[in-house]
Amino acid sequence: MRKIFFSVVLAVIATGLACAQVVLPEEALSKLQRAVFEVVTKKSETDPISYDRELPLDRLPYAIRTDKYNPIGTAFLMDDGNFYTAAHVIDLTGKLLEDDFYIRDVEGKIYKIDKILSFATDRDFIVFTAKDFTPGKGAGLHASKDVSMNTQIFTVGNAQGEGIVIRDGMLTSRTPEDQNGNWKWLRFSAAASPGNSGGPLVDKNGDVLGIITMKNQTENLNYALPLDELKNIPENRGVVERPIYYSLPNIEGQRFFKQYSYEVTLPKSIEETRSEVWEGMKKCTAEHSGKLFDEYRFTGPKSILKTEKNSPILYSSFLPSFPLVLCLADNQKWGAYYPDDVKTYDLEDNGVVSYAEFLRLTMAYIEKPDSISEKELISNPKLCMDYILKASPMKRAVGTEVVNVTSFGEPVESSKFTDCMDRQWLVNL
Repeated sequence: MRKIFFSVVLAVIATGLACAQVVLPEEALSKLQRAVFEVVTKKSETDPISYDRELPLDRLPYAIRTDKYNPIGTAFLMDDGNFYTAAHVIDLTGKLLEDDFYIRDVEGKIYKIDKILSFATDRDFIVFTAKDFTPGKGAGLHASKDVSMNTQIFTVGNAQGEGIVIRDGMLTSRTPEDQNGNWKWLRFSAAASPGNSGGPLVDKNGDVLGIITMKNQTENLNYALPLDELKNIPENRGVVERPIYYSLPNIEGQRFFKQYSYEVTLPKSIEETRSEVWEGMKKCTAEHSGKLFDEYRFTGPKSILKTEKNSPILYSSFLPSFPLVLCLADNQKWGAYYPDDVKTYDLEDNGVVSYAEFLRLTMAYIEKPDSISEKELISNPKLCMDYILKASPMKRAVGTEVVNVTSFGEPVESSKFTDCMDRQWLVNL
């Protein structure tokens, strides 16, 4: 099916381009067909989420609902026998529910991504091998020797999960990267879909100019990393340069920043690489958030106790019906706030859920049903979440229909946190 689709698309493109005297040679088309792969993750066989009715999966296109894999990007084989893609396709700095990564060829054959050989998150590339993959004679794409502006180029990639598609355009300019101008992106006018990420940008001979990395949201000038730029990363090294921006919900007008810089010695398996990068990122974030916690915690130097010792908040006996949140406003004054529009939902046996949208979060206050004890409620995070979903349902779109989520199942991760007043909080994700 995929091979047929690829051939049809190429035939259509070749026909359309012939009028403009711009056609990739047949040999180049054949090589691209064999050298460009979809990057896919294996769909979960079990779904811990429950719904108020059976999911109407028949509303999804046939190819999507019958595919055992989720297409997420594109990779390509070079003549050195290694595969290349964009680093964000294999999200090394994230933690995913579906984190078994594979590549799929035009015949539908699947290969598991094996060793990571080199990567850089700022330049957005990754080089890897595939388990049990043996390249045929003459397989793999060549690097282009001519990167001239205003010349014809082609993007090759997985278009919206519908298979490998080739589109034409022009190489328009070189643009310095935003932060320090350490390298220049290739800018091109050929269309690029989200699934194109990691695919090759090729010249009129089918040779590789760069790795497609970003789509411009405001104009049809997209980005690719020049292939030569990979030489500036030391051999057998992985470089993580990730800016982390975040804010504390109850501190208005301030956005905090931390640069996560880390190097990995390679080669390593994809599992080892992702684990090491993730643990390093958690440590970096914990160190920075720990400093903020020390500053803003209830007894910290920037807390209300230290900066506004005479605040009426500290001496009033007002008992609200919904928990108050201490917030540092734009005027740098602390205040106690609660949502304007608190809704209630009646549970069985006199239970009540009060909930509201506040500080870009959904906050809920549960009064337990008479039929269960406090211990039962506190020790059962699934039950707590189920109650909240009854009151404020979340929805899942399936095709053109929307289905209510009734349960997320058991938490993926649970922990405890003790605050500066020695109170213990339960954290469930």
